[in-house]
Amino acid sequence: LKDNFVSNEYLEDAYGNKYYPVNSNSESSGSIYETSGKFTHWQTFDLTNNEKAQVLYLHLTLNTMDASKDIVITLELN
Repeated sequence: LKDNFVSNEYLEDAYGNKYYPVNSNSESSGSIYETSGKFTHWQTFDLTNNEKAQVLYLHLTLNTMDASKDIVITLELN
């Protein structure tokens, strides 16, 4: 499998502001793609200047041996 499972990753708020991953290490950023097909990914973003957002959209491209797929995940603050 490709070494770079996730690319083009950023958060976007409802106002169109984009937040990119912070410079990080293996503790705050990484991916594991198991042979069983289970995928785990973690990332750190700095949202210090975003206190108003109730909804964030995580945009990323998931890269596998077979294809690349653009994914958007909606995150809502409760």
